[in-house]
Amino acid sequence: MRWRIAYTWAGVAPWRLPIAASLTTHQAFTLMRTSGVRTIAALPHGGLDPDAIDWRGAVGLWIGGEGPGLPAELVERCDTQVTIPMAPQVESLNAAVAGALLVYAARRQRSEAEPRS
Repeated sequence: MRWRIAYTWAGVAPWRLPIAASLTTHQAFTLMRTSGVRTIAALPHGGLDPDAIDWRGAVGLWIGGEGPGLPAELVERCDTQVTIPMAPQVESLNAAVAGALLVYAARRQRSEAEPRS
């Protein structure tokens, strides 16, 4: 596993993101489990609101492809499922957009929990 640093536009608040390269889904999931990482599956329908999720601590977020989504067996193995609220006429979101919104929700919650100086 490699680590990548993602910087915001202004170059502030870098995030360290582990990137799993050359791992199967099963290997990546097993690595998360053995490392104590809670797993969250992003679904178009039927999951919890992002604000209802506890994003603190180590979290592994699974986002499926825009067509098939995540395999049912992976969704069932995850600790929690999350769904971004959408207007009724919106069928689904682009996977990159969904990922960005969920990472933002996690970052917002984590920054609210940090002590202010």
